[in-house]
Amino acid sequence: MIEHVNFIHATEALHGDMGVINSNDIIIFYSNSGDTEEIVKLVPLLKVLKCKIISITGNKKYTASKIFRFSSRCLCYQRGLSK
Repeated sequence: MIEHVNFIHATEALHGDMGVINSNDIIIFYSNSGDTEEIVKLVPLLKVLKCKIISITGNKKYTASKIFRFSSRCLCYQRGLSK
């Protein structure tokens, strides 16, 4: 059962918002590269809290993917554009 849902930007998490995160939380990262400085710094802190982490990125081989329990690559296209 979901009790509470929060959106926290990775930058804000590093600057004080980590206090709302606990070991019962599931963290979902959305990032095109998966290698933003904030995410790379945030992941070790979340591992200490024993959070469950899911990442969805556009990059198959990104730095933090090796430590996530579930990681998925998502191809994202801007609406109206095709490749």
